[in-house]
Amino acid sequence: MESGSTLELLGVYGISDADMAAREAFEEAGISGQVSCRSMGSFLYTKRLHLFSWARCNVEVYLLHTLLQHLRWPEKESRRTLWVEPGKAASMVRESQLARVLRGFNSSAMSL
Repeated sequence: MESGSTLELLGVYGISDADMAAREAFEEAGISGQVSCRSMGSFLYTKRLHLFSWARCNVEVYLLHTLLQHLRWPEKESRRTLWVEPGKAASMVRESQLARVLRGFNSSAMSL
């Protein structure tokens, strides 16, 4: 998941990567549920921090069994949500490595 601050890019002490992914899912898509403790893959991308500042990020992808989509969440005004199958999502994302992770998703990965 993309991170919204430098602290999140560096990691937050005391919060597991899986819990951080669940927090990001709420902030960016308003969803909450049970997150897998194992990453289902990772990808690299360059995140723009400021006008002349970028950071190369290694993003771990975690499966989240969604139980609830909230009516309000922190980034609702700047996000558009659409529920699609992982294969369809792979064709919609810009990051080719993320598309690879999504194409590798299968129903056997659903065990948390």
